[in-house]
Amino acid sequence: MIYKKERYIFLALLFLCNVLTIYAQENWVLNSTADGIEVYTSEGNSKYNSFKGHIVLESSIYSFVAFLNDIDEYKNWGYKTKEVSLLKKVSDTFQIYRVITKVSFPYKNRDGVYQNKFKWISKSNTLIVDIKTLDTYIPEDEDYVRVRGSGFWKVMVLPSGKLDITFQMQIDPGGNIPAWLVNMFIDTTPYHTLLNLRAFLKKEKYQNKTFSFIKL
Repeated sequence: MIYKKERYIFLALLFLCNVLTIYAQENWVLNSTADGIEVYTSEGNSKYNSFKGHIVLESSIYSFVAFLNDIDEYKNWGYKTKEVSLLKKVSDTFQIYRVITKVSFPYKNRDGVYQNKFKWISKSNTLIVDIKTLDTYIPEDEDYVRVRGSGFWKVMVLPSGKLDITFQMQIDPGGNIPAWLVNMFIDTTPYHTLLNLRAFLKKEKYQNKTFSFIKL
C-alpha cells in the first residue's frame, strides 16, 4: 500500500515537472515591435535564450515553400550567413544543409548542420517545418565551432489568404562566447530573418509554384 502511494506521488511530481517545463518554455517576453515584426525571447531551460519572430505577410504558401527549398539563396537572406551548402535533399519536404555563420572577432565563425522536415496540416491550413541540428552528420572542422539547437517555422494560411508566420529557435553557439552576450543580441536574428523573408518572397522565381504535399 505504501509502495502504491509512493508511486502515485512520484507520478504526480513527474507530471507537475512536465507542466512547469512546458510553461517555462512558453514564458515569452515581447522584446520589440518594428516594421510589422514582433520579436519575443524566453529564458526556458538553457542559459541561451530562445527567440521567436512573428509576422503576417501578403504571399502564397507555395512561394514560402519554394523560398525555403532554395538553399543556394540562403546566404543572401540568413542573418550573418557566410556560406551554405546542400548536403542532402530527398524531396521538397526534407533537406539537410550546412551553414557557416559569421561571428565578430575574437571569436571563431560557427558552423551547423541543419535538417528541415516539412509537414502540412490540412485541417488548419498550416505548414510546420521542424528544424534540428545534426551534430555528427559530418565531422567537425577545426576552423569553426559547431552549433547545436532546434526550432521550427509555423506558417498558417489565413482566410484572407495572407500568411501568419512564426519563426522560433533555440541555439547553443558553443565555444566560449558568454551567454549574457549572446542573449543581449538574440532578438536581431528573427527580426532580420523576417525582414529579409518579406523582401525575398516577392521575387519572381518564387511565384506560380505548386507542391503536391500541400492541399488547400
